[in-house]
Amino acid sequence: MNDCKFSGRCGKDAETIFAGNGTAITKFSLAVDTGWGDNKRTEWINCLCFKREKLGAMLTKGKAIIVQGEYSTNKWQDKEGNNRERVELICHDVEFQQGDSGGQNSGHSTTSNNTQGAGNTGGYAGQNNGQPQGQEPAFNPDDEIYF
Repeated sequence: MNDCKFSGRCGKDAETIFAGNGTAITKFSLAVDTGWGDNKRTEWINCLCFKREKLGAMLTKGKAIIVQGEYSTNKWQDKEGNNRERVELICHDVEFQQGDSGGQNSGHSTTSNNTQGAGNTGGYAGQNNGQPQGQEPAFNPDDEIYF
């Protein structure tokens, strides 16, 4: 099974582009701390989300998130004919961490591309996701994003 989960912070604001067929592709980098003491270092994870153009506006530099998805290696040849390779995480789930001070949304919400499993609500997980009443509801793709 190819399933990875990382917790970290967005390295810069997400960028959403559109493929030739009109599919939205949201790209962002995730800074993940690993190690401890003098051996602590930051690993950078290249992330992609498909068909989630509204999510791009919410993924801002410093935003604390948890991503889950499929590890993938993208191979191509550059203009000079050199073989190139890039490791990416194709994100199926993005969760905004509660109490985050790195961005404008400090509530807990989850978005998912995952189409498997019980309780899936139109491609987005956790419409109620066990939150106490009075907290912000989970991200809904049909809602407008207000800043």
